[in-house]
Amino acid sequence: MHRHGGGRAGVVHWGDAAPASMALAPLPVYRGRLRRGLRLQPALGGTQPAVALARVRKLIRGTGSGRTLAVLLITDGQDLGVGLEQALAQLPARSVHLTLVDPSGDCWGQEAAWRELPWGSFTRLANLGDHKRLAWESGTVIARSIGLRLPDRTSGRTQRPSASPGEHRPEA
Repeated sequence: MHRHGGGRAGVVHWGDAAPASMALAPLPVYRGRLRRGLRLQPALGGTQPAVALARVRKLIRGTGSGRTLAVLLITDGQDLGVGLEQALAQLPARSVHLTLVDPSGDCWGQEAAWRELPWGSFTRLANLGDHKRLAWESGTVIARSIGLRLPDRTSGRTQRPSASPGEHRPEA
């Protein structure tokens, strides 16, 4: 976003809770405070994605209409938690994009439940070991959701839109 003229981004760290003290409301992408917030890796235990989305709703309250909301929810896919479908319904349709860091390959048997939900896109990565890949795939999802195209990761050529608008399939 910074390279393409800016925009705003926020961060919500979450687990069983999404503490206000560890959340940043959307800031201009060139702010150092945003970079520092992204570097945090707190251990918040558990998996309650609905609490993360509730924190997002609080952070975006009062932001101007006409802005495109794109939420990237990164999780290990082990548990949907409680109230996720209702939390998704309280945000603009298809504004939440799921990235599963899923070494199991099937969300520990819960893939169908994750896929049933109304995501803007669904991306699966095998692990968090490749930080550049996580950043690239996350950037690609966000760029597509706001109408941008990133150059191909290896060739530098602009990517073509994916065949299915709700599904982002990173290469293996």
